[in-house]
Amino acid sequence: MSAEVEIPAFFVDAVVLDDLGTGAGDPWIQIVNRDPEPGETGVRVDLPILFDMVTDSGWGSTKIQVYVRVGTGPEILVMDLFAAFVEPGWTANVFGTFPDGTRFEIIPPVDFPSLIAVQVRVDIEGDSGGTPTNIGTSWSFTTEDLVAPEVSSAFARDSRTVRITFNEPVSDTALDPEAYTFERLSAFPQAAVDVSAVAVIRVSSAVVDVTLDLELSNAPYQVTATGVEDLFENVIGPPLNAATFQGLLCTNAPADRRFELWRMIPQKNREEDATRELEAFFSCLQDVTDLLLCQVDAWTDILDPDKASEPFLDAMLLDLGNPFSFDLSVQEKRRLISVLVAAYKQKGTAVGIVNLVRLFLGLEVGVIAFNGGGGWELGVDEIGDLELGPSDSFSLYSFEVVATEALTEALTEDQIATITTIARYMKPAHTHLITVRGPVASLVVDHVELGLSELGDEFILH
Repeated sequence: MSAEVEIPAFFVDAVVLDDLGTGAGDPWIQIVNRDPEPGETGVRVDLPILFDMVTDSGWGSTKIQVYVRVGTGPEILVMDLFAAFVEPGWTANVFGTFPDGTRFEIIPPVDFPSLIAVQVRVDIEGDSGGTPTNIGTSWSFTTEDLVAPEVSSAFARDSRTVRITFNEPVSDTALDPEAYTFERLSAFPQAAVDVSAVAVIRVSSAVVDVTLDLELSNAPYQVTATGVEDLFENVIGPPLNAATFQGLLCTNAPADRRFELWRMIPQKNREEDATRELEAFFSCLQDVTDLLLCQVDAWTDILDPDKASEPFLDAMLLDLGNPFSFDLSVQEKRRLISVLVAAYKQKGTAVGIVNLVRLFLGLEVGVIAFNGGGGWELGVDEIGDLELGPSDSFSLYSFEVVATEALTEALTEDQIATITTIARYMKPAHTHLITVRGPVASLVVDHVELGLSELGDEFILH
């Protein structure tokens, strides 16, 4: 039996070190009180390495060597206490002494790098109190993150959405539309519209999708992120806070199509355009034409459940005769479209009920005969202790839907209503749904333990 308690204060009167020798009375040497601790993360880069070395019988002629490895670099012997050697640039000294022990301090010549693993190894060889000793102890820690995030890449997912990828997870500061500015890089006379961010959604910890106020032109752009922080409050900054990408890209455009308005006017007019003003005018027309052609090329997307927008998904479900009036998200509508024909084929089966509940709710359920399955099964059952099934047809053809997975909470009213709707539609016509329920929870008895438990007013006698 365990319990959680809160105490107002905690005091340590004494710390007693266990005997670490091979037997009673054996001498021993041990490394304790390591700072930073083994496995510690987020360690300040300017902190020294501290540890205590304790013994019960003196150091004798013990040889003590301390090695440090920074990242994947070479292991450096920074201190040899017996030979009085210290690696040049490093500081290694006795930080303090106490009964039966000594505290050592190791200081590197410069601060440790950010986000680097530092490994410390202490070798102890010789004798302690006349007994041979050979001990090797190693541990490692990881320094804090002081590196600002970077924009790894950017690309246009469609005419009004740009996906931006950072090199590490970023905080919710990346969800502010004002954190992104877009600059068109098109050279004269190529026309391009100025765009700005109006919304940002998170795709993953390091990826966001930025929605624009206007459709992109078929021209290069540069996006710059400002004020975006990683999970350790490091703020992004130049020059690694920007990325270039190509604007409008029509993936459905025919490869051999040539639709350049500038090339469609007489050559004489092009040759007389000394100031290139006419070419600039046609570039503006070309920008709008490219957008219209891209929209024409993409019309087949409305037939693809994976690409179509929500109004066309609703039309597909209507065309398929969707019998369910559930409030579905866009992704749930896409999934339902892909399985609705198969669901029709499974109508009238228990498998159909189980599969649709899994689709809509993500729950695993079973269809259980209400009579408990007590009737005879031909070719299997033997005469013995039998349980007679119901004789009336209603009970004989009734069933219940039971959640078969372990649930932390009881089924909600919405879940029961959804399962009921699915079961009544998918069941065989001659059967009857009796109830929907979760698995029966087993009774957990918290016994009173003599000497530990206290009387209260919420005990259950059994």
